[in-house]
Amino acid sequence: MSTRYYLSSVNSLFSITLDYILIHLTNFQLEELTILPSTIKNLLLKRLQFTKQLLGNPLFNDYLKAFVNDRTSQVNLSCILVNDEILNTLSSCPNLKRLDLTEDGSICQFTNEGLSKLLMQITNLNIFIAMKSDAVTDDVLKILSTYCKQIHGINVGGCQNISDKGLAFLRNMELKWLKISETQVTDEGIAALVEGKCGQTLNELSIDNCHKITDIGLRKLTECCPNLRVISFISCGAGSAFTDTLSFTRPVKQLFWEVK
Repeated sequence: MSTRYYLSSVNSLFSITLDYILIHLTNFQLEELTILPSTIKNLLLKRLQFTKQLLGNPLFNDYLKAFVNDRTSQVNLSCILVNDEILNTLSSCPNLKRLDLTEDGSICQFTNEGLSKLLMQITNLNIFIAMKSDAVTDDVLKILSTYCKQIHGINVGGCQNISDKGLAFLRNMELKWLKISETQVTDEGIAALVEGKCGQTLNELSIDNCHKITDIGLRKLTECCPNLRVISFISCGAGSAFTDTLSFTRPVKQLFWEVK
């Protein structure tokens, strides 16, 4: 019983220490932060991403440079004003597995060129999330398919420069989930995607507000995606025949739709 209390006290003290460093971060010299062990840096990095007083700090990228390292596996900048300079900093993370860039295009300042350059360097990526950004285009999906062979989850919902051409690049990737809601994808793009290897591995798909996807596209999913378990197609172009379309070979766990 006393041992349990002791361990709990140590963990709390450690957490308090990390929080103290972030609260007083501006009091530290960058050189002092750079020499910290990578495990401590990564724990501080997780907290740094959601430290509100630093979000608009012009020195944010300097702090980011001090913390990221070759053992950094996750970076979430969805609450940060991301630009190409910040993306360039992330290129020093060769073992990055998950990258969350933006959920709201209004805080997105990075360019297609800056994003493309980064993705060519973080080839161990598993999950890529960048929503509502004009910088995310079909060419970005091409780069993911070419350089990031281990990727299994992509969310580019709300990116208006994603079309059928981009989905065709993903056809031979072993994706487990894909979110392409509010993009320019049509039935042709869905067919191009699922007729490849991706159709066999896909477990989850979100195509909400893709108005050009109809019963034809949904039927293609039933034909080519034996492992699809979660599908959301709210406000798509599917008509009243959707009930006949959804004849999956295996039971679907979650289904979200809206027919007007």
